[in-house]
Order: sequence, then C-alpha cells, then structure tokens
Amino acid sequence: RSVFALRAAVSSRCFRRSVLLHLSALFYFVYSIDSMSSLGTDIVPMMLLIYIFSLWCDLHDAGESDPVPYGLLALLGIFDITVKLSVATISLLAVAVLIWLIKEKKVREIAFFSCFSLITVIPYFIRNVITTGYLLYPMESLDLFDLDWKVPREVAYWDRAEIVMFGRLFDGTLEDSIGLPLAGWFQAWFSRIDQVPRIMLLLCLFFGAGALIYSVRCIRGKKGFREIFIMAVAVCGMLYWLLSAPLMRYGLATILIALSVMAGTVLSDTKRVGQMAVLLGVFTLLYVPVKINTDYLTENENLIWAAPFYQHECKELTMTDRSGAPHTIYMPVEGDQGGYDVFPETPYYSDEFVRMRGDSFGDGFIGSGF
Repeated sequence: RSVFALRAAVSSRCFRRSVLLHLSALFYFVYSIDSMSSLGTDIVPMMLLIYIFSLWCDLHDAGESDPVPYGLLALLGIFDITVKLSVATISLLAVAVLIWLIKEKKVREIAFFSCFSLITVIPYFIRNVITTGYLLYPMESLDLFDLDWKVPREVAYWDRAEIVMFGRLFDGTLEDSIGLPLAGWFQAWFSRIDQVPRIMLLLCLFFGAGALIYSVRCIRGKKGFREIFIMAVAVCGMLYWLLSAPLMRYGLATILIALSVMAGTVLSDTKRVGQMAVLLGVFTLLYVPVKINTDYLTENENLIWAAPFYQHECKELTMTDRSGAPHTIYMPVEGDQGGYDVFPETPYYSDEFVRMRGDSFGDGFIGSGF
C-alpha cells in the first residue's frame, strides 16, 4: 500500500489523509529498522495502528456510509490494544461505531461486534490475571482479585513509575519523578530526543493550529464532523502517549498519525501552490535524518548476519521453596539487563516481596505477605 501511496503522492490525490498515512507507515518502517528485533513489542502494534487509521480514512474518502466496515476496523483496534496497551485511545473508534449502530438500530451488528470484542479481550484479561493477578498491569489501583500469586501493590506501583520515568528520559531518582508536572521534565526530554521527532512535534503544533481553525469553521457551518472526529482521536492518541510514558520507540507512530491526519485535512482545504510549498519544506526538513537511516539499511551487515548478543555479567542468588530447599536464580551484577546464557534470571529480586509458591519454579511465585 505504501508503494501505491508513493505513486498517488505525485497525483492530484496527494493530500488525502489516507495517502499520507500510507507514506507514514513506510517512513516509520525505515526510521525504526535499526531497533527491530524478534523480541520487540512495539513495531507491529504501531504499524497496525497506522494501518487502521489509513483504512478508516480510505473508507471515509470513498464515501462509505455503512458502519460495518468501520466496525471491523474498530475490532482490529481492540485487538491492537491487547498487544500494546499504549494504543488504548483507538478504543474511541469502537465507541463511535457503537453509537452509530445504536442510532441506526442495527441490533444484529451490535450483537456481532460486542461478542467478538469480548472474544478478543477476555483471553487478554485472563492472561493478565494469570501472570500478574491484575486485569491490567501495572495499574495497581484496578485490584479486583485476592490471589496468592498477585504481584505486590508496591512492586506494581514502582514498575509503573519506572516506566514513566524511563519514557521521560528523567535523570533524577525514581522518587523525584513521581508526580512531576509537565514543566518539570518536558524541556529536558524535548532536547534529548532525536531531530526527526522533534521536527515532527513542531509540525504538529503548526498543523494543529490549522486544524483548530478548520474545526471551528466546520462547526460553524455544521459540517465536517467526521473529519474533526478522526483528527481528535489521532491527537488524543499522541497526547496520551506524550503525557504518560513518552518513549519515542513507540510514540513516533502516534506523532506520524496525528501529523498525517491534521496535515491531510488542512492541506486539502488550501490552494495547490500552498500545498506544494508546505510539503516541499516538510520533505526537505526530514530528508537528511531519513537518509541516514536508509544508509544504515544498505551498509549494516548485521541486518543479514546477526550481531553477537552482549552477555551481561550475572550473579547467583538463592531462593528457597516452601519446604526450605534452595534453588539458584540469577540477577545482573549491574543494571537490569541480562543475557541468554543463564536461566532462570530476573532483573531484580528481593525476598521482601516475592518467594516461591511451591516446590519448583513451575508452581509460580507469591508475594511475601501470603
């Protein structure tokens, strides 16, 4: 689809949102190529997120008035949430489709999408409860089950705080990062991110102002509400990422989506010469950093021959089972990154919080309070 989008980009349709989103998928792939791995959980759900938005805009641009195709995309979005919780705002599309179906009194379609939504999320919730004791981890406030293997609330709380601190590139202590206002971390974070996302965030401000003007005009004219809605969902996704744990590894996709949707909407409402001038400036700004990553594609031999994994030094620790028998586990000497040469391994361990649930590791672990 991105190849066809490249062809469409030089045609009269180049400012459709769907085309810009297809190009964004290609851009995201090229830009993220050096961070892809078989263990990664970011690239696939982010690419799927871009795909959902691009097809949604495709349907709208084609004049599709049946809510069912939109519902299928919303269902795909719900699945995407079970892969990566940070895309949770995509659920707004499902809410919109549900309201649409209720207004049209399509009972059979409502039942169909409701059932398949439950089929999609119930295994995800069950998996979370089995592995952590919570429906959503690390949301320790959503504590519904009294299970002996549940991760202690203190551990869940500090896990969540550490995720936020890591995303904000905060250099202070974990305690100092908790409850820190936007002004306390944003400037340092913005100065440390790469040049490309920094440019894109500034472009989001530029096109965001245009999108706001466009929305006001549409509301006054009582038209264009669907365009406003999809822009709002895209911007909400970016803001949700930015204000929670703004790690660029998965946040770049939300920036691309918001930028593409706003730019496609605003530029489609401007004159052709102005469109070309703006896009030429954007492509010029982004060319150099993208060229660097494409050079990585052609010059890095480890894309074909796997690079040797760095083995972090680990130390042996002893964990006792319920009968008091010792079992050996491993923990990194420094930091929280381990290797593949020892098992079982944990990034950190404290018998204050966890101990073995039975006589083997297969029985799981429980909090020390049980």
